[in-house]
Amino acid sequence: MAGLNLGSGFSGAAQTPSASYSNPGMNSVTSAAFGPGVTVQAPSPTAILSPSNPLGLSVWVGMGAVVLLVCVRRSLPN
Repeated sequence: MAGLNLGSGFSGAAQTPSASYSNPGMNSVTSAAFGPGVTVQAPSPTAILSPSNPLGLSVWVGMGAVVLLVCVRRSLPN
């Protein structure tokens, strides 16, 4: 926990200075979260489903596995 120092002995918990996260140009939490260069453009649906994306790869592998299972099931004798 920031600002808390649990020392040994009878002194108990002593207050320490708050953590400082200084970044030039970031004056507030809002500017740090939504300021220029911080947010990232959301990918398009075609980029999400491309095999180079982990989600897209898992979708295509899952669909291929379902097709393979259907083919194996249809090839089995009754």
